[in-house]
Amino acid sequence: MNNPGLLRYRCHTGHSFTASALVTGRNEKIEETLWVSLRMFEEHKNPLNNMAQKASGPKSKITYAQHAKATQVHIERIRAMILAPGSNP
Repeated sequence: MNNPGLLRYRCHTGHSFTASALVTGRNEKIEETLWVSLRMFEEHKNPLNNMAQKASGPKSKITYAQHAKATQVHIERIRAMILAPGSNP
């Protein structure tokens, strides 16, 4: 939208946003998505660790442990993004 002195945006359904509100709203949605992703990965890792401990065969133990380790990598990456300087956890 063109308005002298004020930069505004309008979505396809007609909602109007200032540039600041648009960025803030998007950042909040991204952060929320990261927190949900983190929780989902953590919930996925816990049963993998449990399966690795209780698996009967050594191959199964290793496979579950490898999946849990790979999941932990994702957890650490997401946590680092959320807690990076300048983010709002």
